[in-house]
Amino acid sequence: MPALVEGLRDPDHNVRSISAVVLGELGPVASQAVSELIQFLKDGNQEARMSAALSLMRIGPAAEEALEQCLKNEDKEVQFWAAWALVMNNPTKLHALPILQEGWNNSNDKYKHLAAAEALFKAMNRKMDELKE
Repeated sequence: MPALVEGLRDPDHNVRSISAVVLGELGPVASQAVSELIQFLKDGNQEARMSAALSLMRIGPAAEEALEQCLKNEDKEVQFWAAWALVMNNPTKLHALPILQEGWNNSNDKYKHLAAAEALFKAMNRKMDELKE
């Protein structure tokens, strides 16, 4: 795993993205890489941010606290992808939904629109399941 974490610091954004994706494939086993992935979430490259968010979502609950902190980041992109990862991992995190809605409303980026729709649907579906009980 150290080589994958080191890959997150590579100057080539493709190497960084692949390292993040592979860490995510490891799931909770990669929880020791959460802080490095959070830094990667702050990368200026959109593909890198999406890779980091996906990996953090796959790591699961071990990443929740760090993702919660990212919701307060001044960078709206960091907030958006942290909110996406948080809601996709735990759809009861409804406090993150306004960030997703803002990302939807203030962007023409098709990937952000798809990500926001996916997370909003997951949260709404979870809420509907609760109402059935």
